Amino acid sequence: QEVHSKELWIATYEGILVLPLDSIVGGNYKVFSDRKGQGELSHSDVFNILEDHKERVWVGTEAGGLNRWHKGAERFTHFRHDIYDPNSISSDNIISLFEDSKQRLWISTLNGLNLWNEENQHFSHFPEFPELKEEVIQSFQEDQQGNLWMTTKQSLIRFNPGEKTLLRFDEQDGLLNTEFNT
Repeated sequence: QEVHSKELWIATYEGILVLPLDSIVGGNYKVFSDRKGQGELSHSDVFNILEDHKERVWVGTEAGGLNRWHKGAERFTHFRHDIYDPNSISSDNIISLFEDSKQRLWISTLNGLNLWNEENQHFSHFPEFPELKEEVIQSFQEDQQGNLWMTTKQSLIRFNPGEKTLLRFDEQDGLLNTEFNT
């Protein structure tokens, strides 16, 4: 993922490698992992990286939840699942990150879909749609009407966040296969 600061953030199973695009030669790079101490990644198995409209870098990990990079402070904030907090992220296993055209951050985990609420600094969930918890969302796309199209290993889902409607498509609806990705 290339970020506005002209850096290339590379996700690995050992953490993140950050390469400055203007001076890659000569070993001028940063490494982030969970091995260095406080302010570092919550887990080194990094699945995905996304830069949002505010130029913040979000990092999804396999078992350490979601991390947000604070460039000025040179540290990460960690968002972990807390069974006692219904507004925490639904799982520490982050599968996919997506920012839609309304600048909302969507997070897919092994335990459902999450929407980051910037104003309240917590996560919203969608218990009225069990499909969003039962099927692991692999990736997101948005159409011109603002619908989120989400791929899973069982189906294709069209979710309208504004109207709170969901349509699920599978082989019975004409899909050639039930497992695909964007």
